[in-house]
Amino acid sequence: MGLLLFIVYINNLPRHISHFTDFVLFADDTSILITEKNYKNLNQKIRLTLDCNNGWCFKANQLVHNLMETDVIKFSPLHLLQSQLITERDNTTIREVPDTKFLGVQIDNYLNWKCHIDWILLKLSMAGFVIRQLFYVLNLKTLRMAYFAYSHSIIRYGIIFWGTTTNSCKVLKLQKRVIIMYGAEPRASCRGLFRKLEILPVPCQYILSLMLFIIDNPNNFQTSLEILRLHTRSKNQLFIPIANLKSVQKGIAYSGLEIYVSLPSNILNLKNNRKQFKNEFYMYLLNNLFYSLKEFLEFSRDN
Repeated sequence: MGLLLFIVYINNLPRHISHFTDFVLFADDTSILITEKNYKNLNQKIRLTLDCNNGWCFKANQLVHNLMETDVIKFSPLHLLQSQLITERDNTTIREVPDTKFLGVQIDNYLNWKCHIDWILLKLSMAGFVIRQLFYVLNLKTLRMAYFAYSHSIIRYGIIFWGTTTNSCKVLKLQKRVIIMYGAEPRASCRGLFRKLEILPVPCQYILSLMLFIIDNPNNFQTSLEILRLHTRSKNQLFIPIANLKSVQKGIAYSGLEIYVSLPSNILNLKNNRKQFKNEFYMYLLNNLFYSLKEFLEFSRDN
């Protein structure tokens, strides 16, 4: 069965059991999201989901659910007491894993993105080796193209998720090591070379990617007027939700809105023109070259 026919074939699966779960279907990958506040109810929902899924697969569509290729990952804060999930069916135990790969991104059960960053560091080390070998045979323009092909694409993918984590500084250090190969003086700052090559450091790339995500998805965010129902001077600004957990504060919604309200007014006014907004904000970041989100926010407050 071809990929298109398979997608059409399983298209009604979410409707079959979506009254207590959320589904993510992408090509031949199916992810089921179940949310609960206690392990007892969570285990009950898992068993019910497996029963419904088995009924749809075998009884209705003559398919077999391959439990050996199925993983379960449990997302929870680090400080909560952990309990084992009961994920067994037909004498087969479904593996509960601490991390898994989803659409090219390594996701761990605490969402600290350490596994994904370790994978990025490995890839960047390999890219650095390739660029070092090319340095003696290619000119600077071609070497810059090699950087974007071997390094930048790896850094940029999924950066809005892991760009503010503690381990993201390791990616910046390795990025600097790669940039130094392009001719930096010993013990000199890399900022001049970043500017010369027109390459954004990891924190700047995170800020740019996150702002493009927000202006591309305005319906995912609400204004202060929609939340508070008050006609204040900031009624048209995007509302920043209250968050106590660090993991939430480092997430897309909180960090993204915190950056968004700190944008210079001349750049924020271009939000309806994506190409112009991207170009102007890119040059703004390239001229200032922030090495952390904190540095960007402090600079925005002072100016």
